[in-house]
Amino acid sequence: MNLDGFGVLRRENIKGLRYKQKSSRMLSHFTYTLIFDKFDDYCSQHGVRVDKVSPTYASQRCSKCSYVRKTNRKGKLFKCVSCNFECDSDVNASLNIIFDLPFIGKLERLTRKNLRGSYLYDKGKEPIVPSTERV
Repeated sequence: MNLDGFGVLRRENIKGLRYKQKSSRMLSHFTYTLIFDKFDDYCSQHGVRVDKVSPTYASQRCSKCSYVRKTNRKGKLFKCVSCNFECDSDVNASLNIIFDLPFIGKLERLTRKNLRGSYLYDKGKEPIVPSTERV
């Protein structure tokens, strides 16, 4: 892998992947933590910093208008119910990982705003999430 020209790579800080899920015998010996550790070591050897980003609402947030709703994502298809933007759900999530979104704590997640839909707003009602609308 050629990392020339990269100073920082961002990846989701995933925990509990495949927890309590059955998998094939071959995959049961395979751990994602091993891959993540090798990736992080490789990057550090080549002078590239790895930022681990919280995946909270990354796949439910529209990368065009910043609207967050659980029904935006249905399997591999992402379709925003606010602006009708459509793309692959993994591509949409990766576009959201680019930004330094504020940390969403457990108490905020327990309000379950993503079920009825919301924008991520600060107390002053100013958007704290940048729009990723493409030119």
